[in-house]
Amino acid sequence: MGRNKWSGPLQNVLQSTIAYDTHCLIVMNAQKPGQSAEFAKHDPQIAVQRLLNERFLQMRMRNPGFSLRAFARKLAIGSPALSEILNGKRSVSYKLARRIAEQLCLDPEEAEMLLGMFARRHLDPPGTETATLDYRQLTLDQFKIISEWYHYAIVSLAETEGFSDRPEWIARRLNIKVQEARTALERLERLEMLERDARGRLRSTGLNFNSPDMIANIPLRQAHAHNLELARESLENDDISIRDFVALTMPADPDKLPEARRLIRTFRDKMFKVFSNGKKREVYKVCVQLFPLSNKENRK
Repeated sequence: MGRNKWSGPLQNVLQSTIAYDTHCLIVMNAQKPGQSAEFAKHDPQIAVQRLLNERFLQMRMRNPGFSLRAFARKLAIGSPALSEILNGKRSVSYKLARRIAEQLCLDPEEAEMLLGMFARRHLDPPGTETATLDYRQLTLDQFKIISEWYHYAIVSLAETEGFSDRPEWIARRLNIKVQEARTALERLERLEMLERDARGRLRSTGLNFNSPDMIANIPLRQAHAHNLELARESLENDDISIRDFVALTMPADPDKLPEARRLIRTFRDKMFKVFSNGKKREVYKVCVQLFPLSNKENRK
């Protein structure tokens, strides 16, 4: 008989998840509404274990070939350590929980709830509680503007000829839902990135906002993922006459990465000055990715 595809560490993970979900179901049925949530607040280790199990199974369902080792790489932790966490044999520190929140791109509410559990339990040295509050510095409006591509697209669209601030018009131009356009307009006004002129029409203010780099990493990862998806859609749907895709594969000296970053940012600034000068009729996005294709000998 062939080997069970769920055998080994993965089988343990699945069994752990099933056992936890069964227990959770019993607790939820036995308690009044809200008590199960209160129970979770006092058990950060179970919360992390459940979160990781759920995310792993979601990825496994999307891609049956997705392994526990691949999940560990995504989380930037060792595979044996992840297996022990999933099976409740290893505790998670605040620092590791924060990394998990970033790598899984949790939204501010989820991240604050998760890390707040650790702060309340004092599982780390004094002072870690203040780090939890960093997530509150990035408001939901700011998070959405960074993570959802069409906010900056609307700001740019507001600078084009013939712009209309009607949500229906914006939705048609950007191929988004009318409600998304309406909500984005309200959000951009709240953050003063758009304002009403004397005639009541929306226009760009040129203002932006700064967020803590460590926290902005979460929505920025989502934004970059959206950019790649938008590029794929353009590759499939737009005529080559209105787009340009280039790529370069080369041997590289990793020590020169800081210089490469500077070159990319210089190119970005020059592109903006040249391409946004003249009759502004459309909105374009320029994406530049620089990443390693080869694995270091000691990279885990």
